Amino acid sequence: MGLPNPNMDFTAFDTLPAASLDDLVENIEALADGSGLDNGAITDAKMGMTGTTDANGWDVLDFGTHRLAWKSGTITGGSRTAGTAWSAGGTTNLPVGCSTVVDIKNLSYSFRMTSSAYALGINVESSTSATSVSWTAVNNGSGTIDFGSPEYWCQIIF
Repeated sequence: MGLPNPNMDFTAFDTLPAASLDDLVENIEALADGSGLDNGAITDAKMGMTGTTDANGWDVLDFGTHRLAWKSGTITGGSRTAGTAWSAGGTTNLPVGCSTVVDIKNLSYSFRMTSSAYALGINVESSTSATSVSWTAVNNGSGTIDFGSPEYWCQIIF
């Protein structure tokens, strides 16, 4: 379904009647709830980007001037003693086209706990000449905590 009131045209600085304002609100509401978008109305090509999965397993959107890459998975968790650090997810190569860490404009990382543990710290690590990033985890709490298998999401803009 398209917009409920398509092809609306107004002249600048004209006073709009209440009916026209109601029609505008209906269009805005239709866009907000998704019913005002025809199937296939928004495509990658119309937004000027293409999406692929590269050879290193990163999903990549190419905007022409920069690229956005993201990867998700599961961190190795389990029971850990307070103050203990461990290799949580190993090492992953950078996205294809991102030669070294210096090429990264922004890196963000988040995770979702699959247990009730709350004291997990994640460190994303690399060096300026590296072609990969790695992350370690640490139990920032007290005693032994079972961290389960937290899920992670990493995003890089380059």
